[in-house]
Amino acid sequence: MTASVDRPTTAARPRTPWLSPVRDLGPVVLAGAALALVPLRYGDSRSTMAVAIVGMLFAAYTIGFNVIFGNTGQLFLCVGALAGIGGYCSGILTERYNVPLLASLALAATLSSAVGGILSWVAARRS
Repeated sequence: MTASVDRPTTAARPRTPWLSPVRDLGPVVLAGAALALVPLRYGDSRSTMAVAIVGMLFAAYTIGFNVIFGNTGQLFLCVGALAGIGGYCSGILTERYNVPLLASLALAATLSSAVGGILSWVAARRS
């Protein structure tokens, strides 16, 4: 004769599908807000601001590499090429076509994101 095990009944947790993007993007938004405040602290010194910008750039690459290598387990060697696409696109748009810097940065980020998305889609389909 087998004895039945009484398991305690717990109330089902309500599903909150809207909470997942907030939980996932919350740290990114907080980091972006913190980085937006850096010029208020270091904006008076050109050399200190340059060091802060380089530090933020390395932090952005670190986060990107952590997402790519750490969380997904992929070895995606194209990150440098995507950064180059964004950098050259921004430089060319600003220098040759006199596009304002912030607009060229937004366009360059969009272009490199699109290229990265296409390459990731191809890599995912092939594996």
